Amino acid sequence: YREQHFAFIERLRNKMVSLNVSEDFRKKMLKGFDETIARISGGIEHAWALQKATLDEFEKAIDFLSSRKNGWTVEGDQLVIYEENDLRAFNTYMDSIQSYQNQVTEFARQRLSNAKKLLTPYK
Repeated sequence: YREQHFAFIERLRNKMVSLNVSEDFRKKMLKGFDETIARISGGIEHAWALQKATLDEFEKAIDFLSSRKNGWTVEGDQLVIYEENDLRAFNTYMDSIQSYQNQVTEFARQRLSNAKKLLTPYK
């Protein structure tokens, strides 16, 4: 998805290049677009890093469960882990996932707040 995201940005830029506008306007538009992408690219990379870290923790949790096939079961909609040490280990993965997702949520909240501040003069 990360690659698709950046490919989308590139396609969007290419569409701007092909617009039927004056060369002067095109240059100004592309300059603004490139400056915006440069300004936000660190944030984009940070968001993708948090998502990747979340998926890495999910993978670890799944690998952990796979390695202990007889150490747990599903009862109703609950995962029941038999050994206390296994439960602590599994919960460590779940806590990490929750932490990463909290960071994603906070990051998105900050970005939205910053965007609203930038748009305020245009109201």
